[in-house]
Amino acid sequence: VTMAQQATYLRLVFWFLSLPTLLSLENSTASVSKDDSKRRRPIIYTYFERIPEERRFTDMTDEDDDALLQYWKLSWESAGWQPVVLGRSEAEEHPQFNLYNNEIKSLRMDDFSENAFRRYIAMAVKGGWMCDYDVFPLRDFRSKGLELPYDGKFAIYDIVSPALAVADRDGWETTLQALLDDAKMHVNTNESQINLWSDTLGMIQLLRNSTVHVKNHRQVLPANMLAEPIPFSEDFCAKRQFRKKHIAIHFSPQTMLEGKSILPERRLPRYRAVVAREIIPHYETYCGVKIVDKEMM
Repeated sequence: VTMAQQATYLRLVFWFLSLPTLLSLENSTASVSKDDSKRRRPIIYTYFERIPEERRFTDMTDEDDDALLQYWKLSWESAGWQPVVLGRSEAEEHPQFNLYNNEIKSLRMDDFSENAFRRYIAMAVKGGWMCDYDVFPLRDFRSKGLELPYDGKFAIYDIVSPALAVADRDGWETTLQALLDDAKMHVNTNESQINLWSDTLGMIQLLRNSTVHVKNHRQVLPANMLAEPIPFSEDFCAKRQFRKKHIAIHFSPQTMLEGKSILPERRLPRYRAVVAREIIPHYETYCGVKIVDKEMM
């Protein structure tokens, strides 16, 4: 046996003995990569500008708004997301902020509707997922949150409202431009009175007539569709199979007023955080919903 053959033999023996360790390291690396992917928290944005109390129509105080924002953050964070509150300062980062904001002002809407339009400017800076601060997760859908569906084009998950929506930065800006163009055809900009218009009304028009791509789903449950008071009956969700598709619940002021599962004295917008804290755990229990996978935290 030559020296070269002996060296080759020793290399083969060394490789064979090292194989289990190499495979273990490879599996360990794959496992870490998989765990890292599981632990990635998608970002969920909301937009908030404080409106002077004398111009609010919800009768909510600053403390009520703060409590709702706090619970919004807590619920999305507990569901494995990274909640971020945007405001006017983030909208002002857009290079065309003044142009868009002047267009919004020219529509002569109330403060709430102006804020609703301005959030599109902020989202055109950030891109990604956004919801109202009274929308809370009902099940674990983080796999959706790590993606921008439809190649970044605009998608809503409420029936017609952008209460939960997603797009890339261009998708948010294109939708804003379409909403502004549509609003100009429906409001009177020459009158001193306030125009009763909103981005939700505009979204209805875009879904019907616009060439702008807007994909809509029906995966946000309006709170008024919870048709019985808590505690829910044992067959509450068995009777309502369609609810299995819902990924979030929306406690809008209107659905609060109409909510049969809400005590009459709590059907005001200021009680949204209190009511959400009561109802969501019952929904999770009676519907067998797993809002978050603890292993992925």
